[in-house]
Amino acid sequence: MSRTGAEEQSMHVPDGIIPLWLQITFFVVSGLMFVVSYRKVKAQFDDRLVPFMGVLAAVIFAAQLVNFPIPPFSSGHLVGSTLLAVLVSPWVAMLIMALVLFIQALFGDGGLLTYGLNAFNMAIFSVLVGYGLALMLFRATRGHTTRERSLVFSAGIASFIATVSAAFVLGIELLSVPGFSLAALMAITWIHALIGVGEAILTAIILGYFIKVNPKLVMLLRDGTPERVEERPSAEEEAVEPMDQERWITRQTVPLLLTAVAIVAFVILAGLASGNPDGFEWALFIFAGVSEPEGTFDGLFASLGSNPVIDVITGLVGILAALGLAYLVFTLVSRKKG
Repeated sequence: MSRTGAEEQSMHVPDGIIPLWLQITFFVVSGLMFVVSYRKVKAQFDDRLVPFMGVLAAVIFAAQLVNFPIPPFSSGHLVGSTLLAVLVSPWVAMLIMALVLFIQALFGDGGLLTYGLNAFNMAIFSVLVGYGLALMLFRATRGHTTRERSLVFSAGIASFIATVSAAFVLGIELLSVPGFSLAALMAITWIHALIGVGEAILTAIILGYFIKVNPKLVMLLRDGTPERVEERPSAEEEAVEPMDQERWITRQTVPLLLTAVAIVAFVILAGLASGNPDGFEWALFIFAGVSEPEGTFDGLFASLGSNPVIDVITGLVGILAALGLAYLVFTLVSRKKG
């Protein structure tokens, strides 16, 4: 997927910018964290949720294809780290984000050598910060309104703070790049404060959809608090046989995937996606004046060029790849020894 206005990825650092020692450091750190998350997920994962994981990975990939404008000179898009953490737990969220970021790197959005750094920022740091803040706010506010409204509010605020915090961390990492100053660090942070507003709104909307479909699809409303654990299942859930549970969950979530694909295709074909540089690119290449890297990997489909039709086709390929890879990985996760 060539890099176009519809596909520029906020906070995805390409190859050729970050020093090699920093790339290696984050490969090690991210790799260790993914091993931990894999083991924790494998210890308690419900294999009936495998299709759900595939749909979530595909939806996040689709959502990240389209940038919304940040007037007058930048743009941003949903990252989804906090959203996933609240929906399916931080450990599962790390794995889903890791898979999505890997496919994006293959498609030219973020470098292959900088995969570890990008994974740390968006699949580890953002997930842990977003989840921790959302859980804290949820516990503080759930007594003042319904649990569902409290969670939507808490996740929205947490996603905003996580976005700004991750941008600040990225700015610190970029201080290793000659020409990137403290002023640029402040610039990338405040531009992501604007992007964070969009992240919060989209997080609240998508989370609200899942809550409306069935609150039991949302981890923090299912078993995230002590008083919820002993509740009896609803009549609707009791009517679903265990063997049909997988298909029932899929029927509840596939409409979201189809809607996301339709919106992405329409926005790209209609030319509605922002063509402005994303917050990372604006701060690094325009504000700081760092030269863009040359001769780096541009993605598996870079030779096809870029136009709305090609962007939609390659975007659909990426969505299907995210769906299939997540399905495969979580099928392996769900296998028990013996």
